[in-house]
Amino acid sequence: MDRELISRTLQNIINISHVWEYDKFSHDQLSKALRNEMLDASSDKPEAQAEIDSILAAHHDAIMNIEHNNIEEESHALFLEALRKWKRDYFL
Repeated sequence: MDRELISRTLQNIINISHVWEYDKFSHDQLSKALRNEMLDASSDKPEAQAEIDSILAAHHDAIMNIEHNNIEEESHALFLEALRKWKRDYFL
């Protein structure tokens, strides 16, 4: 899977209104970029923020694999589903 496609997917899930800013997920420190973007997206929902660190910690290996372009389909899919669930729970 292409890193640009993953970056676009992450931005679409977290904050589609900033879809053109997907490039921030194309570099090292993906976990930090994800955390910052998720915090920005949930700035008015403190209850959503509590779950962010939990999701990122639970999917640390998948995030590191993406960062090193060593994507494992199953862990990648589980990580994306956790992000989708977070968005459904707090924004939809």
